[in-house]
Amino acid sequence: MPAEIAAIHEPRIGYIGDINSLRLDPDLIYDVARQNPQWSFVIIGREDKVFAAHALHGLPNVHFPGSIPKSRVPEFMSAFQVCLNPQLINEITIGNYPRKVDEYLAMGKPVVATTTDTMQLFKEHAYLCANANEYNQAIDTALTENNSGKENQRIAFARSHSWENNVQNIYNYIGQALK
Repeated sequence: MPAEIAAIHEPRIGYIGDINSLRLDPDLIYDVARQNPQWSFVIIGREDKVFAAHALHGLPNVHFPGSIPKSRVPEFMSAFQVCLNPQLINEITIGNYPRKVDEYLAMGKPVVATTTDTMQLFKEHAYLCANANEYNQAIDTALTENNSGKENQRIAFARSHSWENNVQNIYNYIGQALK
């Protein structure tokens, strides 16, 4: 348990990465956190000016411990009961491949994320949402139904998305195209 978040009560709903208002939806996070004071939201990373000034900082169940070294990401991620990818839908994010979701799944963590075309790849292993009400329900469901079987399924799925497998798939497609 990282000392920086040890005093934050469970369940911890977390995000680790760049906290950028061009990619993440601060109002969505605010709505979900405000409606669920029983959950702790831990948002780890470097904040842009929009996030740094957002009303999220006024909620007692939202915590911004700051940036951490990449080597400590698994340590912090293991302290979360649910991992988030609350993307803002725009021209930057609509076709974005969420490598972060692979990382969350590789740890066996339940993932609640904004629905995008690309996130459809993860629909069997993540809870996809379009608004705060869906996030509320999905987080609750993720907390309730998580078990070792689901964790193992997530890990196995994430392994299938390794860089090695991705490169092999590219070679396979090239080989098929050349035939």
